[in-house]
Amino acid sequence: SSSSVSIVLAVRLVYVGASAEVSSADGMVCSFVADPYEEITERVVGAFNCSNQRGPLLVLKTSPYVGYNVSEVDVSTAQQTTLFGLSKDMTTPAFTYLNAAAINPIDGKAYACWYASSSLPSYLVRFDATSMAFVAKMPRYAGSGVFTSNGTYVCYASEDVGEPSGIIAFPPSTHNVAAAVGYTDRTLAVDWSGVKGVTACMVDESVSDHNMVLADHNVALA
Repeated sequence: SSSSVSIVLAVRLVYVGASAEVSSADGMVCSFVADPYEEITERVVGAFNCSNQRGPLLVLKTSPYVGYNVSEVDVSTAQQTTLFGLSKDMTTPAFTYLNAAAINPIDGKAYACWYASSSLPSYLVRFDATSMAFVAKMPRYAGSGVFTSNGTYVCYASEDVGEPSGIIAFPPSTHNVAAAVGYTDRTLAVDWSGVKGVTACMVDESVSDHNMVLADHNVALA
């Protein structure tokens, strides 16, 4: 008797870049290496080491500008201790600003909104002391931001120059930041730029940062 077996495989195809036309070529691969293509498209970023941190963390632009420093602040003395630097050339193209920095409690990793120029969109990036990965395309002028306890990323952003700025939330149910793949190539990042702000929470340009407060919603905060 004869029999047949149906096999269904899930395949993920990722565009890396344009191919070059050649007249004579062949290829090969190190098949014994686990997932030899992963390093080409996805950049792995480590969790932020919070075990020894006691004070708030500051992500501050250097002067003269070569990038940003991540520092711990002693609130009793205002002294800053630099933990590591983020060179502007960690990404291609180089970044001009990093805003809306926050640590996601779900994966323990640091995130920020990346900005290069007015001709390019802003991106949510994941970073550590040595790596930076593009996670999602964001509203162009994303500013301050914070994560809630369930991993919802909340930021202050405008859709374009001259547009009102508002509070935009990216909950894990629809925009899971911790699960999103990070890439060295910004064009591969998922597009979240179409997410709209909450009109009732529109604010002006004076907002510098956000923070999360755990509170009973029935209790008024003075």
